Amino acid sequence: MDVLTFSPKSRHCAQPLFLVALVSLLSAVGFVINFGTLYPITIGWVLLSSVALAVALAQLRQGRHSLVADDRGLLLLIDQTVVPIRWDQIQRLDLIAEQQLLGIRLKPNAHVWQQLSPRQLRRWCRISQGQLRQFGAPAITEGLLAQPDLLHQQQYLSQQLADRSGFHILLSQGEFNDDLDQIVGQLRRAHQEFMWHQPKRDATVTPIDANTTQGTREARALRSGDSRR
Repeated sequence: MDVLTFSPKSRHCAQPLFLVALVSLLSAVGFVINFGTLYPITIGWVLLSSVALAVALAQLRQGRHSLVADDRGLLLLIDQTVVPIRWDQIQRLDLIAEQQLLGIRLKPNAHVWQQLSPRQLRRWCRISQGQLRQFGAPAITEGLLAQPDLLHQQQYLSQQLADRSGFHILLSQGEFNDDLDQIVGQLRRAHQEFMWHQPKRDATVTPIDANTTQGTREARALRSGDSRR
């Protein structure tokens, strides 16, 4: 299948804004160094260039939020965290229209969170807690505090989110440039195509016992003898 890439809106303007802000800031600093005097307009120039550079850097970080799909599965790229999910680990893909969210429900044996580092798990715990608040659930509970480490905390939060929303992972419309219903449709078709081409399991064949075969032949012979009489 073709590689499907869904990127956020900010990616298109982040790099030009970063270059313009960087050149402007360097020019302002060079002006101050050459003339040695800080004019009010120069101070404003430096401040505006610094703000523009900070905005561009934030947009570049957000530009890493994307989703890539191919014949192997999905790649979620969220805030420098890559979460690979194979197609056979996904149970369902759907759209929560009321909140414009893409939901991914994992199978019970999908060990997605075990692939993440502690820093990435901490990031996903914050994401899951924020999404739980959207559904009116408390972000911190006694069950969460009882978990021994970050991995079990994220697994617990993911399950709590699935109990509330029906999905373990939620992605919002604001993270993508394309319409969410179009993204969901393409991903659902790719998932169904993968499941369709999966080899079907062979039916279990019960071995035939030799004694059973011999008994069957004798019964047929008796029936044929009775019919001749």
